[in-house]
Parts: sequence; structure tokens; C-alpha cells
Amino acid sequence: MLAEGIAKNTSLLKLNLKKNRLSSVSGAWLIQALKRNTNMEYLNVEDNQIGFTTQAEFKAYLAKNISNKHHALVPKLLTQRRTMAAYVQANSAKTEKDLAFAQREKLKR
Repeated sequence: MLAEGIAKNTSLLKLNLKKNRLSSVSGAWLIQALKRNTNMEYLNVEDNQIGFTTQAEFKAYLAKNISNKHHALVPKLLTQRRTMAAYVQANSAKTEKDLAFAQREKLKR
């Protein structure tokens, strides 16, 4: 039941399951949930009966989720930077033309 909720609730980013008497079987179910919920970034399973191997698998899936989010953000940030650079460049050219025009008008006086 818990694992199913984690798998389906993709808005869930952090979960603290410390001291919940979880077993290795529970850990296996949680791993299956983490395979489906690729948004989870933090899972605390301290003080449970989950083995080190299972905990290492949790860590690997969580690290993969964080890495995937980072890689998804990079193209968006680059696009935003390019858009901003184009905007600045266009406005700089316009400002330079306005300054040149203002200088010509000033010289005419």
C-alpha cells in the first residue's frame, strides 16, 4: 500500500520513513515504487530492518532522479539565456541607434 502510494504520487519529493519497522521485503517494494516515481529526491529509511544493499539501491535511484532533473533543466536554462541575450542585443542595437540619432540632433542645434 505504501509503495503503491509512493509510485503514484509523483508530486512527492521527500519522504521520512525513519523508525517505521520496515523490513527488507518493504525495501524491495519501495525500490519498485522508486522506479516508477522519478521525482522523489529524498527518502529517509534510518532505523529500519532494511539491508545495506537495498539502501544503496535507494540512493542510486534517488541520485538518478536528481541527475535527470538537472539534465532536463539545462536546456531550458540555455534557451532562456539565449532568448535574454537576443533581447539584450536587440535592445542594445536600438539604444545605439537612438543615441546616434540624439547626437546627430544635438549637433544640428
